[in-house]
Amino acid sequence: MEKQTKTAKEIRQRKFMLVLPLLVLPFMTMAFWALGGGKDGEANDQSEQQTGFNLKLPDADFREEKPMDKLGYYDRARQDSVRFLEMMKNDPNFGEMAFSDTEDYLPDDMEDNYDIPVGRRGLNTSLYGGG
Repeated sequence: MEKQTKTAKEIRQRKFMLVLPLLVLPFMTMAFWALGGGKDGEANDQSEQQTGFNLKLPDADFREEKPMDKLGYYDRARQDSVRFLEMMKNDPNFGEMAFSDTEDYLPDDMEDNYDIPVGRRGLNTSLYGGG
């Protein structure tokens, strides 16, 4: 029987192969847990409980305000539109472009209040605020 001699490279490789399972095992265990392994079928119980469409709709939430009738909601929508148009009128970055179609939905008595100078059109992109 001949005795085989091992080189230094083979000895290092053999030690590495002995230690490799000790390095890999903790990471594989963490990956197993992260992917949901080891559970007792809890996920299966949840999927069996809910089948089909959820037919329960939430109720309307009127905590902030008292309930209104249909006309009250129309009045509030008109007030919101007027407030929004006022904000647009006072905004220096918007010009005539923003108010070109207001005659379609504003009453006749409100159209005259939103006159914009002719020189201002579109979005003001100047850094210095000039026209």
